[in-house]
Amino acid sequence: MKQVNEAKTLEDGVVDVKHEIEIVCGTCKDPLSAEEQATQVCTSCGAEWKPAQNINVFVTSIPIFVTAFI
Repeated sequence: MKQVNEAKTLEDGVVDVKHEIEIVCGTCKDPLSAEEQATQVCTSCGAEWKPAQNINVFVTSIPIFVTAFI
């Protein structure tokens, strides 16, 4: 199960960068499926479901604003 949050600029000007959150088995790192969510048992390794998260953050540079003073 993967959730993707696209980058957005908040009202106060802060940039909330793009990030992905994937729920995986804490034992074997296999991604969560609907069956595993229902049974609470990992279909890949057979262990009791212990969720963990893989998080990817996409970072970009912030442009420098240059102002000229006369």
